[in-house]
Parts: sequence; structure tokens; C-alpha cells
Amino acid sequence: MAVAQSISIIYQQKVSTVTGWIESHLDDALEPMELAKLAHVSPFHFHRIFRGVTGESIAGYTRRLRLERAAKRLRDTQASVTDLAFQSGYNSHEAFTRAFRDHFGVPPSAYRNESGRGFDPIDRPDGVTIERFEAIPVVKMRHIGPYEQSGTTFPQLFGWAVSQGIQPLDTVLGICWDDPEICPVERLRFDACLGSTFQPAPGAPVQSGIIPAGRYAKLLHRGPYDTLQESYLALVGGWVPTTEYELADEACIEIYFNDPAQTPPEELLTEIRVRLLDR
Repeated sequence: MAVAQSISIIYQQKVSTVTGWIESHLDDALEPMELAKLAHVSPFHFHRIFRGVTGESIAGYTRRLRLERAAKRLRDTQASVTDLAFQSGYNSHEAFTRAFRDHFGVPPSAYRNESGRGFDPIDRPDGVTIERFEAIPVVKMRHIGPYEQSGTTFPQLFGWAVSQGIQPLDTVLGICWDDPEICPVERLRFDACLGSTFQPAPGAPVQSGIIPAGRYAKLLHRGPYDTLQESYLALVGGWVPTTEYELADEACIEIYFNDPAQTPPEELLTEIRVRLLDR
């Protein structure tokens, strides 16, 4: 049993290396041989291994992320459908429209119209500040599924960190990769993180990573984690449109200031950050 469990961790790590590369290179062409080499897996078998671990083919995984990114840009920017088609790897407006409709059930133009209709504008929140941060090195463990279930990943991460002698465990962060209004809930990606320069050994159940340096807009959320989306909506939907800032096309960052095991839900403090493009 111990051997089988070890193999599972090894292959999850191999595939996680590739998904991380794909997520940060969505505009690049996929080279199957290079992806297999990145995972240190035979090119002949890698596609089946990837699908066995993720439930999606490499092409399907990449196509879904590109379409979900396009949906976010349709909702949040004035980019043309044709530009979004090319950004998503399609050679024509028609091919993109077919793929988008197959995935979301409506064509891009209808999705944009429905996203911006029938709701009152969101009030600009108080308390948003802008601060420049240095890059933060982290070790991270991936959770796939509903964000409200991501908390179970932290005890696993802490247990691994203690076993490696990583101390203190006082910089606790989360990386939220997907918008739950766009991505299917069972596919949401969340990285539980600890601030650390530790480099995990090959086959470890975690990866190292970097939260990029830059200027961030930040807002302090007070209350249960299951109400965080309200603060995200206030920051991104209520504050950003009243400014001239543009958001980096990156994941949102959460900084956790207290322990949910020892803190009443209504007193939990979480700082949410979104990186701004430098002007």
C-alpha cells in the first residue's frame, strides 16, 4: 500500500508541473514532446497519464482554460470577439464562437450582453489601498474543487512542512486561480501556500512557487471565508471600474491573518490582493 501511495504522489507531482507550465503559458503553442520531457515521462504514455490524473486531455485542459480566460475578458474588458478568438488560439471568429457556445451554452456576444445586464452597479468600497510588494517565495499544495472545501488542504500542507522542519508557519496564503462564476465548481484551482524559500524534493506532494512582485490593490475582508466572494466583487467590480488602473491577468491572492480553528468565523481577517499593471 505504501508503494502505491508513493507512486500516486510522484505522478501527481509530474502532472502538476505540467499544469503549472500550461497555466503560465496559455499564449504559447503546446509541444507534446516538451511537456512530456518537463514531466520526465515517456511521450508515448504521457497523454494517458495526464488524462488519468486530471480527467481531461492536455488539449482539452488548455482549451478550457483559454475559453474561461476569454469569458472573463468578455465580461471585464471591451476586447473584441475577434481579438479574443486569436488570443484563445483560434484562427477565425466562427471557430471560436462554436467552441465558446459548446462550452458555455451561448455565443460570446450573448454572454457579454447577459453578463452586463439586469443588475445594479456595485458600490465602490471603502478601505481599498495600493501597495507595492516584493516577490514572495512559497511552497504550495494544489486543491481542485469547490473553494469552500479548500481549507482541508492546509492541514496537509502544514503537516508536510513540519515534517521537513520548516518553521515558522506564520505566512499563510492562498492563490485563487479561477472565477467561480465562470469555471465549473469541480474544476476550480486553489493553491494553499506557506511563505518559504524551501525547495521540495522531487516527488514531494508540494511545489515551490513565486507570488510576483508589483503594485497590488488590497482590501481587508472581515468575516467567514464563505463570504469572501462579496469582497472580491467589491474590489474588482466596485473599485476597479472607478479607477484608471488595469488588472494583471493573474490569480487573486489571499493572506490569512488568524487561525480559523481558534477564531470565531465573524472575526476572521483575510486580505485579498489583485496585482495592477504598471503604467
